[in-house]
Amino acid sequence: MLLAGFFVSDETLIQNIAGLQIQDIYNIFDALSQWALVFGVVGAVISLMFSAHMLLRSAGNEERVKKGKQALTWTVIALALIVISRGIIILIGNFF
Repeated sequence: MLLAGFFVSDETLIQNIAGLQIQDIYNIFDALSQWALVFGVVGAVISLMFSAHMLLRSAGNEERVKKGKQALTWTVIALALIVISRGIIILIGNFF
């Protein structure tokens, strides 16, 4: 029973959740947003390189240029949303 220590009863879980304070919940969201920011930036860099590659290799083909621009636009939008969500979490944390 190596994994027996990892399982808790429902009652223990309910007590642990009921004992959470606002600061604990903020810390959880803060950690999640930090990870999302890290993975988002790494993903954005990869996507930006892919978009630039699509644009450079388009050779004037309007269809490829359009796809490259769309990929670039969605990359910037996704990165902005991740940064804004991180900022909102920090802003909320300043109130508590």
